[in-house]
Amino acid sequence: MSKLNKDLKEILSNEINLSVEVNGEESDKINSVELSTDMIDSVVENVELKEPQKKESKKEGTLFDREWIKLEKGMKLNRINLFIKKQKEENGLNDIQTKSLKDILFKACNDGMLNKMCDVSYKEEEIQSIRNLEFNEQTKKYKLKTSSSKHRVNVKSRSNIDRFMKK
Repeated sequence: MSKLNKDLKEILSNEINLSVEVNGEESDKINSVELSTDMIDSVVENVELKEPQKKESKKEGTLFDREWIKLEKGMKLNRINLFIKKQKEENGLNDIQTKSLKDILFKACNDGMLNKMCDVSYKEEEIQSIRNLEFNEQTKKYKLKTSSSKHRVNVKSRSNIDRFMKK
């Protein structure tokens, strides 16, 4: 508070023309040289500090309160970790099975297999389910189904020069 008083005193003493209310009487445009430290102290004491008002947003959310596709990679990995902990509790997984699930999901995320909205059901800052993730209850192992894309052979028509060179 003393720093604030000191700053206000400097501002008031550097001001050329100043209107000050002292003992209930307002004196118009007193030259700053005429102000004594007592007068400055009385002005400083009467100053009320107001907290700056923060702009209220429509909805104050966290970083994770976005759509799945709008989350950054690190945020996705964080949510996947929470999903793994949830699966460990629900399905009674041991550490090896949990590590296996973590490896599968982290690799899938790094390979871009969990980037679409339809791949991951994400609501209320939490992964509800992962579409291609299968759980075998007997072996308590997870498997991520991958949709292999069909490899198309691009057939080009050969030019006369290519035909001649191949012979």
